[in-house]
Amino acid sequence: MTARNFTTKRPSVWWPLALVCMCTAQAREVPLPERYRTQIQAVNKDRSASVQDRAERIRQSYLSYFEPYAVGPDLPIEDLQALFDAAYMMAGYTIHHRQSESPRYIQRMTQALSALRAAGADDEANVRKVYAALVASRRFDEARAMIASERSLSEERIAPIRVPVRFERDQPGYFDVSEGGEVVLRNVPAPSEGVRILVVSGCHFARDAARDITADEALSAAFSRAKALWIAPPDGQFDTDEVRRWNAEFPTVRLRIAYLTEPWRGIDFSRIPTIYVLRDGAQLAKLTGWSGSESLEQLRAALRKAELLDDTAAQLREGTDAATVRRVAAQRPALPTAHPDARRGSRAAPSPPSP
Repeated sequence: MTARNFTTKRPSVWWPLALVCMCTAQAREVPLPERYRTQIQAVNKDRSASVQDRAERIRQSYLSYFEPYAVGPDLPIEDLQALFDAAYMMAGYTIHHRQSESPRYIQRMTQALSALRAAGADDEANVRKVYAALVASRRFDEARAMIASERSLSEERIAPIRVPVRFERDQPGYFDVSEGGEVVLRNVPAPSEGVRILVVSGCHFARDAARDITADEALSAAFSRAKALWIAPPDGQFDTDEVRRWNAEFPTVRLRIAYLTEPWRGIDFSRIPTIYVLRDGAQLAKLTGWSGSESLEQLRAALRKAELLDDTAAQLREGTDAATVRRVAAQRPALPTAHPDARRGSRAAPSPPSP
């Protein structure tokens, strides 16, 4: 290659770099608080998009406009707060999406909190957000240390948790809360063939669903045959007392709390309630939300399709000939008794509030 050719090609290498530098400089002219409101907070409020879509859009904005900043005392308080809020938003979304990235955002939050305090901006709300992020990511030892050191968290409590030696953290797991308040971390039992039911639960709509299902003899029997698992998504509260209240009200549909969401492949914890009907790991039906009689009919249809619903009792109550009912029932396949396979596969689950 001659010197002339080299000189001719050189601008094609440096021109894009110049564009990147110019664009980055222009982007940083927008104040960080405004960037937070338009690029992160506004996207978080867009309920027309899925949680995963919002999380990815916010993540791209975060990487472009917030992560390049070094957190330090030289930044204005407003910028430090925007950096904190952006990291908090990302930490919240990692509950449902890219959970393995949670530590980087929590670290950023703690750095920003320290810088804010050094600048004289000591907001208890920020302390509670760091605490909630630690709890949601299951970093309980650090959360307990915050309780001991932060006056604003003095009323918080995390129950002791027993972790069996054989618990596998990379497999679906949940916290089981006994009537007496003991908390044990368990893996989902090994799946077997057949139809299973899993219910993402925990809100008042899910409570309505539990009440309607347990009041229906045929549905209750179908859920029992499938050994339905009712499980709440992770959040920043870890309210085991609420789980005990639920279990006291609905002893036949005990509620558990998910350990982490990432191992539950194919299960979306972002909408409550969501009922999954699975056969041999494949999704047969997914019902989101609960609206009383309409949802009951949709559920019955899904369970009939799965050959899980036994309508014999209901037909007899409606006056159907008993011999016909027995004949139809005898022709049905045997109902499976397998545990839900969560490894394959309304209300929005708790997501980051808009600071």
